[in-house]
Amino acid sequence: MQSLLAKLKAVALLTAGLAATDLGAQNLLTPGFLKVDYFDTIDQNGVDAVLTDPRYPSSPTSTEYWNVFGPYTTGNHHGEHFGARVTGFVIPPVTGDYKFYFRSDDAGQLSLSTDETEANLALICQQTGCCNAFTDSEGVLSSVPVNLIAGKKYFIEGILQENTGDDYIQVAWRTPGEDLNNIAGLQPISSAYLAAVAPTAGKSVAITQPPASVSRQQNDTATFTVDFTSTPTSPTAIAWFKNGIPIPGASGKTYTTPLLKASDDNAKIKVQVSVPGAVAVSAEATLTVTADTVLPTIASVRGSASFTQVTVAFS
Repeated sequence: MQSLLAKLKAVALLTAGLAATDLGAQNLLTPGFLKVDYFDTIDQNGVDAVLTDPRYPSSPTSTEYWNVFGPYTTGNHHGEHFGARVTGFVIPPVTGDYKFYFRSDDAGQLSLSTDETEANLALICQQTGCCNAFTDSEGVLSSVPVNLIAGKKYFIEGILQENTGDDYIQVAWRTPGEDLNNIAGLQPISSAYLAAVAPTAGKSVAITQPPASVSRQQNDTATFTVDFTSTPTSPTAIAWFKNGIPIPGASGKTYTTPLLKASDDNAKIKVQVSVPGAVAVSAEATLTVTADTVLPTIASVRGSASFTQVTVAFS
């Protein structure tokens, strides 16, 4: 028992509640991904055909990793007559009530654990037929509100059974402070709030250009850039953090802030880059915000075609 415990070590790479955890020499709990196991040649309809397949869950036909909870909205990406199991962890950014939304083609279901263990999974959404948009239908295509704790890992599992045509499974959520029942603009849960166990063999990430500290005036914007090398080169997951908190929607090599406020002064910006099985986190860059003391000047003046209006643009 002691030899097993000696292999477990935490690498403090992420202050937003998740550390990349080395599970011995072969696997790493990697932020930014979900694991997708495929079970080909399942000809019967419905989720039960997947769950009762003798290969499920330990002998998939193939495995891949997603950096979002469902990258596909249409199209036939894996083929026909198969099952898929999507597993990993969701890590809430704040404590409070969350509501999950589920869509799949064809049948599918979504289960969430009360903690990081698979044993405590409970069904929260299901599609018994096919092909819905994100819909507010609690207990069916959406969950009831679920109270989650910031930074805690929750095991999550999606099951898909595909017959013919399009194949997809996607999960979105509404977070505390949002209208939990609003389906407008829902997007799949992004990499900043996901993690999965992945093999480490042959995997690496090296940040070659970390974000640099910048100084800008109030009401200006600041841009931070990262560059890196990785094996493999795809898929990758990029997440930017401000003062240790994930920045929603910031998932590219470049991050540009909103218009700066005085309260943004001395903010710490860092970026996390990962591939399944490897992760790197940059040093923190400091954002300095100075007072805007420059008076605006007239940049242009334009009259309307009817000579009844004048448009003045300022710097």
